Amino acid sequence: MKLSLPSLLCALAAGLAFAPVASRADFQPADVALTKLENIVALSPDQEKQALQIFQNLKDVMDSMDPADRPMKGAQSRQDALKAIRAILTPDQQAIYDRTPQRLGGGSTQGDSNMRALNQKIRAFVTGQARSSAEIAAQVGTVQKVQALANGSTTRSDGNQPDPALHPESGSNLVSVTGTGGTKTFKISWDITPAGEITVSGIEAAGN
Repeated sequence: MKLSLPSLLCALAAGLAFAPVASRADFQPADVALTKLENIVALSPDQEKQALQIFQNLKDVMDSMDPADRPMKGAQSRQDALKAIRAILTPDQQAIYDRTPQRLGGGSTQGDSNMRALNQKIRAFVTGQARSSAEIAAQVGTVQKVQALANGSTTRSDGNQPDPALHPESGSNLVSVTGTGGTKTFKISWDITPAGEITVSGIEAAGN
């Protein structure tokens, strides 16, 4: 599989952001989708032209919807586009496409399911730490509400894994914490051991 460094960084940044793509105002540009596809399979000029048109048609349909409606109403359009892309590929290309996660330009949902599970695990960890942290309670009082924020999350990986986004070594997430003494935003930094255990490496007030 051929993955350029920019594509890996984009996948890593997007993979652990808690906000889904559908929450953004504009759907993924056709040229961005084409670049992801070209990073996993070598396309002929004709394939490039056909793929770009498929991606542009999908973008036009998705941009015509309210962003909040895209996850449900746009599901069939996304599936149709995946099938259309697969249909223009050779058998060898299809084999690569079928095993590559959609967020990396392929047609597989397995990697995306694993990413969602990882996101949920990290989110549960950071919100749990925010609720139990004596350091946070000292600043906001008895904790009443914790919300993981979509923006401000970071991840780091050595890049040696086939899919680095699924194997981060460390990172941080922002949480909004409301207590009896007010509301503050905190950055909770974490590490993940090779066995998958998450540990806190730091907690600090952020943007208050």
